[in-house]
Amino acid sequence: DRFLWDLRRLVANLIATEYVAGMREKANENGLRLWCENYGFGYPGESLMYGGATDDIAGEFWNTASDIGPAECRIASSCANIYGKKTTSAESFTSHQNHMNMPRDMKKLGDWAFTQGINHYVFHLYIHQPYDNPPGVNAWFGTDFNRNSTWFLKAKPYYDYIRRSSALLQSGLHVADLLYFLGEDTPKQSAELKPTPPAGTDYDLVNAEVLLRDAEVKNGKIVLKSGVSYNVLVLPNQNTMRPEVLRKISQLVHDGATIVGPKPIQSPGLADYPYADNLVKELTAKLWGDIDGRKITSQKVGKGNVFFGVSLEEVFGKMNLKADVVLPEQFNYIHRKTKEADIYFVSNQSDNAFTGEVGFNITGYHPELWNAVTGEIRDLPEFSLREGYTYIPLKFNETDSWFVIFRRKSNENKAGKNIADYLPVQTLEGSWTVRFNTELDAPVKAEFDSLTDWSVHENINIKYYGGTATYFKTFEFTDDINKTVSVNLGRVEKLATVRINGINMGTLWCYPYQVNISKALKKGKNTIEVDVTNPWWNRIVGDLQDGVTKKHTWMTFPFEWAKQAPLQPAGLFGPVVIERHSTQL
Repeated sequence: DRFLWDLRRLVANLIATEYVAGMREKANENGLRLWCENYGFGYPGESLMYGGATDDIAGEFWNTASDIGPAECRIASSCANIYGKKTTSAESFTSHQNHMNMPRDMKKLGDWAFTQGINHYVFHLYIHQPYDNPPGVNAWFGTDFNRNSTWFLKAKPYYDYIRRSSALLQSGLHVADLLYFLGEDTPKQSAELKPTPPAGTDYDLVNAEVLLRDAEVKNGKIVLKSGVSYNVLVLPNQNTMRPEVLRKISQLVHDGATIVGPKPIQSPGLADYPYADNLVKELTAKLWGDIDGRKITSQKVGKGNVFFGVSLEEVFGKMNLKADVVLPEQFNYIHRKTKEADIYFVSNQSDNAFTGEVGFNITGYHPELWNAVTGEIRDLPEFSLREGYTYIPLKFNETDSWFVIFRRKSNENKAGKNIADYLPVQTLEGSWTVRFNTELDAPVKAEFDSLTDWSVHENINIKYYGGTATYFKTFEFTDDINKTVSVNLGRVEKLATVRINGINMGTLWCYPYQVNISKALKKGKNTIEVDVTNPWWNRIVGDLQDGVTKKHTWMTFPFEWAKQAPLQPAGLFGPVVIERHSTQL
């Protein structure tokens, strides 16, 4: 067993130092960078060391496989953080849902990936389209990003959201309290989070290479050469450790570090056997002493502390550490810090709206809200200071995410409100004229007596329609045009561009489908046009129905199984309401 451990460790080391590092050196000699995904179940390496030998690193997450993402994204972002790599990419939105998803469908999962440390999407997949017959060249996997997608050229606001978010999340350094040691066993992809992180805290994973080479203690924190720092080092639940690693951990504790975990009882390999085992026992006797994890769970060693058999909540309590954020359930976050600012990204991972306080473990700075969807930056005048936290009233619609930035020193509240109130002024009821793309054999226009779902329409070319249709209506506006006014489209399936009196107000791709129309609205008669876009899916299903003689879609990999698949809701559902802003933000 010891020989096998040595052999496996040797293979893992050589993969990193000779294979990956060798490829990187050759790439760099030729003006290239080496970019790798550093995970994989069954490959005979160590994920962090493998990734550390590359120039750039990437994870992966899927739309249709929730188990692909948590380990892959975290091992990549941890590698970037501990080895000092600015960008953590991810193969993003891989799925079996071709031609079904649009930007709104991807927001919650994409925001989750941001909270796992991903700050650069590699969309999976973009297929070259040499033909103009849509949807065109496809595969059996992937979310489709290409010029033949119905929404691709209309989705710039979505790409802007990703661009803004990525820029902020590539800034500064990751802030986390916990550093989980991966251990030295191989093959090894990720670590068990035992004990589990307390709510409102974050973590990275670390390996022996970085601990031995880059770790030191400053002011009670473990600091790596990459610049990141941590309050607690959590050891793996195993009984082996090489003496040189144990000696380094012992030095960190004597210098002021806090560790949590069981004591090893022997060295894992044959190197210096049996002397290495005796050295392990000698070091653990000094470091753990009488700690048994039951009656005795901690002791002071040098300037530091050793814990075993207790939760991390108890450790935090004894060390007077606090959670980084106080969040509602089903919320995720990530915290980055630059020389100028603390950057928090807070994501509502539920389909329910939330209005209430969010607490941040920072005081003395005035909070700002940065809205990556719109690009708006504004002060948050309402906040309170309690128990060392800044508590801020915030409102999140379903799947909303906000950047909360602290960069200006001030503890004073300002006049105004954090959350806008909207008063309904007028509901645009009655019929709408809807114009369709006649190339898909849909009518040039149809009258909708009310806002209903295309997929239940009696006209089969509306029922199976895929693409963009334009809703048109005239209305009289008699309210005060000097007030700030918005239009709220209600439910949209799935992307909408709004024009008032022919003036483009913007494209809306996620809830709330609301946009300020003050600059275009007039007293009296007005026109509203709403371009609504759905994906190709309904048209694909329609083309597979019995008796269809003319097909409107062409693919290299046809989905014959989709004949019986349900249609997606499509169109503008409303209610379409003109609203007045009753709160000055």
